[in-house]
Amino acid sequence: MTLREPQPLLPLPELGAVHFLAAGGIGMNPIAQAYLVAGVPVSGCDQAPSAALEYLASLGATVSVGHDSAHLDGVDSVVISTAVRETNPELRAARERGVRVLHRSEALASLMLGRRGVAVSGTHGKTTTTGMVATVLEHLDPGYVIGAKLATSGLAAKIGSGPMVVEADESDGTFWQYPADTVVITSVEPDHLDNWGDFDNYRAGFIRFGMGADVTSAVCASDDPGAAECAAKLREAGQHVLTYGVDPASDLVISDQRFEQMNSWCTVTHEGESVQLRLQVPGVHNQLNAVAAMGVGLNFGMTLEESAAAMAGFRGTSRRFMHVADVADITIIDDYAHHPTEVAAALENGRRVAGERRLVACFQPALFTRTAEHYAAFAAALEGADLIVCTDIYGSREDPIPGVTSDLISSASERDVIRCGDLTEATKVLVDVLKPGDFLMTIGSGSVGGLGKLVAEELGKS
Repeated sequence: MTLREPQPLLPLPELGAVHFLAAGGIGMNPIAQAYLVAGVPVSGCDQAPSAALEYLASLGATVSVGHDSAHLDGVDSVVISTAVRETNPELRAARERGVRVLHRSEALASLMLGRRGVAVSGTHGKTTTTGMVATVLEHLDPGYVIGAKLATSGLAAKIGSGPMVVEADESDGTFWQYPADTVVITSVEPDHLDNWGDFDNYRAGFIRFGMGADVTSAVCASDDPGAAECAAKLREAGQHVLTYGVDPASDLVISDQRFEQMNSWCTVTHEGESVQLRLQVPGVHNQLNAVAAMGVGLNFGMTLEESAAAMAGFRGTSRRFMHVADVADITIIDDYAHHPTEVAAALENGRRVAGERRLVACFQPALFTRTAEHYAAFAAALEGADLIVCTDIYGSREDPIPGVTSDLISSASERDVIRCGDLTEATKVLVDVLKPGDFLMTIGSGSVGGLGKLVAEELGKS
């Protein structure tokens, strides 16, 4: 797979009727929602029925299950993701007919034309930070497109009339596409090296992101070595940079951190002014994400106090340390963590909230390439749990790699790991091993997001 260079953008009215492939996916569905709300004629299809497709239909989209070239009748533009292969019959038909084909990043970037924009990227924390930025800027009626639903609004997309806030995927270079004046870099650790080749190229991609033609300010994490190096390079190049972190040399300094169950508190200081920040989400990483959003608020003329007050209303996003159920004296939490650093942070949160309860982690690795690269780090991260269950790899867009299975993780672990296959088997295993008082976390970016509900249903029968 190669990196994508930015393409010329068209305003929404010039795109005509737009058809979305893989319209039920979390990367595509919110963009389609935004187009519908903006008044664009939308159709979409996916391989299987889903609540996401049904929601598009409720907004006025024509949706279909399965792929058929007939779906392109009357369509002016087709939107694809990197995961859509050239062998897809609808994509092949679009190319044969000369129908305009856009990558999802181009479709998303078109929503930003003619308005101020914020693009949030990083190896970790993109979704939550994007939601937090939208929350901080709520008084400006922002639009947003996020890879999860905001707990406060129940929406993953909104058009708004003010700035547009987007989650910018760095995996394939498409984060260079967005015409944002403010960018956020939350973290830069090795990931997606199947596309980038090596970490130096990956890190250089973020520096280019921060030097985009429209960018006037970059908000960068100072505690993350990769993001801090990007901040330094951007400053050397003349870019305006705001750094944030517990490092006292940061522009926004975090101190006096306190945590209690699902809440946290800290002090944030900028240019001699300090405010107290209270959050309704747990974890050190969420304090960092929140202060990044406050940095964006400064760029939009807000005071620290105003930003902190806005952040107090943030209640999280779907699949980010999300409470699923309490059943049979067992608490079930679901988390989207899919990189070793994220898994470790999620389990640290889990340990803090669970207290003395037994912490059970069921992890579904995502992508064969990521598992091959990070299996030892995954094994180490999972040791933050008292009991570890590991499912088969969720391949998503990738073909299997010979020899790369979840057994790599269990073999690298210094602890016993219970291996299982699909979610059906995982449900049976968990129902068998869970005990009253346990704290279960289902972890991963794939289909494991539905496992907690399956387990809760089975536990409720007993």
